[in-house]
Amino acid sequence: MALQVYDRAFLYIGGQLAVEAESVEVEFQGDPLPVATIVKDFAGVTPTPKSAKVNVSEFVPTQGTNLDDAIKYFLATKKVQIAVQRGGSGKIIKAEGFFTAPKISSGASDHTKATYSILCEAKPFQ
Repeated sequence: MALQVYDRAFLYIGGQLAVEAESVEVEFQGDPLPVATIVKDFAGVTPTPKSAKVNVSEFVPTQGTNLDDAIKYFLATKKVQIAVQRGGSGKIIKAEGFFTAPKISSGASDHTKATYSILCEAKPFQ
């Protein structure tokens, strides 16, 4: 079995790389609903609307953080342009969406972290 080079995802918010992001997760939503009938049992599916949710966890530096924008955009329900790029392949999703409620956590022996999601259009990596 040959060795592989594995991909890594990078998040851009408003055209800027989210340099403090610890993790980025693209979660597609909108599973089809199963259709069951008395005669056929499972007869097929009914399509549902599709969307994507980009989940982000990032470290919070003392200055220059995405957290301030995430809070501001969330409170104003303002659209934001995002992109998620797979660095190895170069494939990218570009979409616009809305921040969900940000969460900030910290502890005596932990770095301050922000977690938030961006709800956006479901698009394939191209």
